[in-house]
Amino acid sequence: MIAHNCYITINKLSGTEKNKGFTQLATNVPALIKPAGNDTIALQGVPVGVGYSLNVYSDTLDQIPAESEVIVTDVENSGLTINDKFQVRDAVRKTRMIGHVVFMGFLVKV
Repeated sequence: MIAHNCYITINKLSGTEKNKGFTQLATNVPALIKPAGNDTIALQGVPVGVGYSLNVYSDTLDQIPAESEVIVTDVENSGLTINDKFQVRDAVRKTRMIGHVVFMGFLVKV
């Protein structure tokens, strides 16, 4: 089993320029969310304490678009709280690890 520390819901940004909203992309997805390292924070240009690394393990997702909303639904041992909200920054990389699809990206806490 690949390590995870919480379960999340992913909502993607949708709609028109004048009427934007979120539609649910996936729910109850295992994820590893942890504070990003100083080098990653410097590259992303965000203040310390707001940047997080994201690893999502899901064989059912095709992609996680930039600007998607991530909401923590089960905290397990993550140190996060239920309903913590994050925004996906830039592109999320998709790869395979130990026979599973893994998405890796950067989150900003909102």
